[in-house]
Amino acid sequence: MKRKTVILFVAAMSLLSVAMPVAAQQTSPIKADDVVSVCSPQIPMAVVGNKWNVLGRSGIAGMPDEMLDMYTYEYKAEGTASFNGKEYVLITGSTTATNVPPAYPVYLCEDMETGIVYKLVDGEERLMFDYNLKEGDTFDTFCGLVNEIEGVVYSVSKIEQQQIAGMMRRVYTIQAILPDFGKAHIGQYTWIEGIGGSEGFYLTPIAPGSIPQELICFADTEGHQYVKYPDQGCNIYQNSLHGITTANEVRVYAESGKIRVVCPASAASNTVKVYTVGGELLSQVVSSSSEIVITLPKEYTQEFLIVNVNNKYNTKVNLK
Repeated sequence: MKRKTVILFVAAMSLLSVAMPVAAQQTSPIKADDVVSVCSPQIPMAVVGNKWNVLGRSGIAGMPDEMLDMYTYEYKAEGTASFNGKEYVLITGSTTATNVPPAYPVYLCEDMETGIVYKLVDGEERLMFDYNLKEGDTFDTFCGLVNEIEGVVYSVSKIEQQQIAGMMRRVYTIQAILPDFGKAHIGQYTWIEGIGGSEGFYLTPIAPGSIPQELICFADTEGHQYVKYPDQGCNIYQNSLHGITTANEVRVYAESGKIRVVCPASAASNTVKVYTVGGELLSQVVSSSSEIVITLPKEYTQEFLIVNVNNKYNTKVNLK
């Protein structure tokens, strides 16, 4: 039998770590015994004309979405290219946003006989995904990213079949775990057969301050679509937040265990939210006054916190 290899060239995105919720349609679990060691032919990703939309976010990790800038990368499988004797499918990406990370080229190879998807990273072929994985299996490379924290491995916690974009597809839930620390979970991802990962084509490194990207839409050449947020669509842009500067009506002062906020005098009501740098809400005050004083919890000993005024202005405050 002639070996069939479908190979894929994609544009990269810097990537977050939430599992992709898929539409609550037909769902049935796949038992471990149903997934044989030699993978049955999977639905291919590498089809010229397929499209992906990936949501990027910038700001402070852990903060609510309304406090982050958002922008969308649009990707499309355009054609083929040959590298190292293999044929790849070219996927190009673009965005109308400015001052955001560009889409870097990356090469993927999808082998339809073995069920393994590879990616070239700095000239080295790495695992993108393996359809032979069964529930409970562990592996150390996912979406081309080798475990960047010593001891981290990835584990398949669940495999289901769901009706997505016009087809029944296998949906893999992947956990990033620390086996040496009681199998502590430090990240969760999803891989949808024939579509890809919940963070697009790349995985965000597990590190403080990192904000993952998110696959929000997919469309194939037959017109089938997956839309994660139907009420928002496939092109999401948000640039409504601004840092507090001398040009604003807003002032924030740290005063011995308290935060004093001078708000716009013209506003009928002002809302002040105080967060830790990790995104935990410490306090929220709504007042008709133009000056609001918030007393911080005595147990809060961190050097910095984040103050948001009227869901529009953000500033990082040094308490020391």
